[in-house]
Amino acid sequence: MTAPHVLIVDDDRALLQALPAALRLRLDGVIVDTCDSAPAALERVAATDYDAIISDIKMPGMDGLALLAAIGERRPETPVLLISGHGEHELAVRALRGGAYDLIQKPIDRDYFVATLRRAVQTRQLRREVDRQRAALERHNDELERAVRERTRELRETNAAREAAFARERAAHAAAEAARQRLAFLAAAGPRLAGSLDSQETLATLTDLAAPALADWCAIDMLEEEGTIRRAAVAHADPAKQELARALRRFPPGCAPDHPVGRVLEGGEPALAPAVADETLAALACDAEHLALLRQLGVRSYMAVPLAARGRTLGALLLVVAESGRRYDAADLALAGELAHRAAIAIDNARLYEEAREAIRTRDQFLSVASHELRTPVTTIRGYAELLLRARARGRFDEDRLTRSLGAIGEATQRLDRLTQDLLDVSRLRAGQLLLRPQPMDLAALVRSVAGRYRDHLGAHHHLTVTGADDPCPVVADADRLDQVLANLLENAAKYSPDGGAIEVVLGQDGAGEDGAPPGAVLTVRDQGIGLPDGAAEAIFEPFGRAANAAHRQLPGLGLGLYICRNLVERHGGRIWAASPGEGRGTTFHLWLPLTARDEPLAAEAGARSDG
Repeated sequence: MTAPHVLIVDDDRALLQALPAALRLRLDGVIVDTCDSAPAALERVAATDYDAIISDIKMPGMDGLALLAAIGERRPETPVLLISGHGEHELAVRALRGGAYDLIQKPIDRDYFVATLRRAVQTRQLRREVDRQRAALERHNDELERAVRERTRELRETNAAREAAFARERAAHAAAEAARQRLAFLAAAGPRLAGSLDSQETLATLTDLAAPALADWCAIDMLEEEGTIRRAAVAHADPAKQELARALRRFPPGCAPDHPVGRVLEGGEPALAPAVADETLAALACDAEHLALLRQLGVRSYMAVPLAARGRTLGALLLVVAESGRRYDAADLALAGELAHRAAIAIDNARLYEEAREAIRTRDQFLSVASHELRTPVTTIRGYAELLLRARARGRFDEDRLTRSLGAIGEATQRLDRLTQDLLDVSRLRAGQLLLRPQPMDLAALVRSVAGRYRDHLGAHHHLTVTGADDPCPVVADADRLDQVLANLLENAAKYSPDGGAIEVVLGQDGAGEDGAPPGAVLTVRDQGIGLPDGAAEAIFEPFGRAANAAHRQLPGLGLGLYICRNLVERHGGRIWAASPGEGRGTTFHLWLPLTARDEPLAAEAGARSDG
């Protein structure tokens, strides 16, 4: 225990001298401060934390009880011993109730006083030690709590880092497994897509692969040569909804301006929609019926990827998620793009194979038809030549026989020349080497010239009339090539009217159309021949295209003339088409060419053919 430090307060100077001396004798190292009034004592108490305070109860001014209360407010842990005289019992009771440690009666029993003071000092010092230990314990507890909190934070961070590492590892494992599955899927898809050289079968295989592996339902749209979009295939993973999906064929992507397939076909870039709201779905629909169908099928997420091969977009693959509830992401888009790329190569290979087969078929057909058509005039020429040689050898060579034979040889030679010219023109057209030399000319003069020239070749059972060719009809064209077109139309009219009949040629003009189309010249050639069966009006303009009734009647021709005519007319900015009320009821050909201003100079000669 440290040396006690006490304060004695009393207005009795004799007591202030005696008590400190007694305490110093009986308490080792005691430090005693004295003061003779309560206010002075409070000043000392404010400055020093005493181990005990001894005060007389009765003092002038502030008495001991008031001092006890003041000390209780300032130093509540400091024990206060009050000294009282005999006959002050009531004051003593008030002192003890006011918190005094003990009451010392006068005359003071020094042994009792010292023992009481020692206990008070020990109590105070013990309390002070307890307070120090409590404070130390609290500091230690605080330090422990801080250490625990720090350790807990470190553990949490360590656990969080470990969990994050585990999560990354799980994600990496999942990504690796997904990549493995994608590669396995593509590895299995490649041979299936390449297993057929039929484009429609390849498209069906693609839909089988896409649904359900990549989508709940899917559609394939192909870009046609003329720029239209054809819905080539639709499939649903649920067989019960297959018919519902097939109903989408009635609504091609082109009917909705914001359809993703249209954007993919136009720009060649894939489209991804991880989530599709109903208002977005409404923008993809052509009409209310289409929207209702899409809602029945369900569209929660979609992606569209181009089917592109050899730098050319062939079509687009649309993949849709519905009831499965998944959402497409960039990895799905990459997988779909790779599948579409492989499918496009397979489709392109199938198309090339089909084109090669068609080319071989066309070649064989051409060789068959050409050999037959070329044999006829060659046989005629050889036959009449041999006839003349035999007549001369037998001495029967006369002028009449010579004239008839040379005439037949001349007609056969002309036919052979036309066939050869048609073959050369087709070759030039396909090679892009058929040149035109357009210049202002009078179409009416050309019609009169060709009709007049051709009238001389018609037999008595055909009758040719020309109407509307009296007034000038200005156009800009290659006169030689238009001569070729008109001659071909007139020749066809006669050839496909084997029983004779009227051949009408009508030239007219139409004004500017409501859609801003320019005014044009319209030439009509009408015959009363074998006519056209249903569906043949377009086929006769294809290479080697001939109507079935013409082939059945074994009428001569390669089927190249109208193909050449259409190409020549279209290169002049015009169009040509055919119409027929049916077989045996004749055929009408219409040719339209844009007119030029009437004050432009016309070509002086319209009927002569050049070497070009």
